[in-house]
Amino acid sequence: SPRLPYRFSMYLTSVVLVGLLAFAYAEESCGVLERLKVQNQWSGIYSVEDDRQAMATEVWKDFFSHHPEEVARFEKVNGKNIYSSEFRAHMVRIFSGLDILIGALTNDAVFKSALAHYNTMHSGLGVPNSIVVEFGKSLANVLPKYIKGQPAMEAWRPCYNVIAAAVTSG
Repeated sequence: SPRLPYRFSMYLTSVVLVGLLAFAYAEESCGVLERLKVQNQWSGIYSVEDDRQAMATEVWKDFFSHHPEEVARFEKVNGKNIYSSEFRAHMVRIFSGLDILIGALTNDAVFKSALAHYNTMHSGLGVPNSIVVEFGKSLANVLPKYIKGQPAMEAWRPCYNVIAAAVTSG
């Protein structure tokens, strides 16, 4: 019958649309493969001291360019001058903490312990999750310049989101 091909094509169209929607809204995950990708790419950046300083400086420049109101939050570390020794020391502390967390991504016990430590620290400083999320956007803006090849953003996004949520949750 002529209706069968029409019904079949409507069915097929519906299946394809549902599949496309499911793909579009699929939640990215920070699974084992993603954690390994992040660790691998991070080790390429964080193994060279000059790259560490340059990248950290660019991330903070990007962050403050999008959030100039946040400079005041960093008054104790001279946030008005990201080239000052006080702010450089702060950058080292922040990125060393990120290095620890990324390094522990594949060791669940150490990762959870490090997250708990940074959660306590951020809670004591009153750092909201929104700021950590925005900092991650600046990191994502800068990563392509320092990662050889293309950054695996499908791995970075969910793994950074796990970190951001855990280090600032109450």
